[in-house]
Amino acid sequence: MITKQCSTSYEQACRTESKTKYKTEYETECQTVTRQNCYSVAKQVPDQVCNTRYEQVCTQETQKTYDVSVDTNCQDVVKKVIKLMLLLLLLLLLLFLLLSLSCKILAKATQEYSIGEHV
Repeated sequence: MITKQCSTSYEQACRTESKTKYKTEYETECQTVTRQNCYSVAKQVPDQVCNTRYEQVCTQETQKTYDVSVDTNCQDVVKKVIKLMLLLLLLLLLLFLLLSLSCKILAKATQEYSIGEHV
């Protein structure tokens, strides 16, 4: 007879875990500050006597004069615009006449073609 014997075994499973800890550190830094202490010092200055002295200087003055002349040149702008408008109207009239003539020629050619078809 064969019997089965079981037993429970325990094993310890270990692992390494990294934890980062932060620590705030304060450092005291000292600086040397240089200050200037200024103060007024009285100084003896010898007295001076001042006199006004006049000097004669000769100068030569020149004066320039200019002659100004005005030339007025007038042109009749309105007439030029009207002439241009008349020219444009004439061109439009010619264009209309050419278009009208072309339509008549086309109508006559179409009529002759359709008459020729029926014959």
